[in-house]
Amino acid sequence: SIVPALGLVGAVTAGSAALVAITKQAFELGAAFDAASDRISVATGATGARLQRLQHDFEAVFTSIPVSMKDAAEAISILSVRLDLTGEALQNVSKNVLELSRITGTDAATNARLAARAFRDWSVETENQVDTLNLFLRASQASGISVTRLQELLVQFGAPLRGLGFEMEEVVAIISKFEKEGV
Repeated sequence: SIVPALGLVGAVTAGSAALVAITKQAFELGAAFDAASDRISVATGATGARLQRLQHDFEAVFTSIPVSMKDAAEAISILSVRLDLTGEALQNVSKNVLELSRITGTDAATNARLAARAFRDWSVETENQVDTLNLFLRASQASGISVTRLQELLVQFGAPLRGLGFEMEEVVAIISKFEKEGV
């Protein structure tokens, strides 16, 4: 009978189509990973062992939180260059910048750049950077100021306010209060 033979042909065709789809997805995933690796290499200038460490950091970040390869590669690149981090410290700060961006609906690369500037401007030690990001988020939630704008103002007015003896936490509170009050 021809009907069972057609069923077998249909099954083989469906199986072949599934295999082609899986192969295509694997190729696209490999190409995206290669593009992310290239992005890290170009942005950081890293080669050899340093590039391998950054690729490992990228993989650890990308596989642990729901984020695009592009965003993970940009965060890793920006924070590595601007904060001179690798390894667990880079992974922790990158994950938190990416999560902050996801939660607030803001651009990850912009947040990475602004956070790095704020950390450098205010001399935030590596071990305090995640807590500082949490401070930014809490201030944003309490006042309505965007995290991006808060970080910009922290850097813009950092030097004069430090000169007047203010600590970063106080400045975050002042900026947030001004935003909430419409000043």
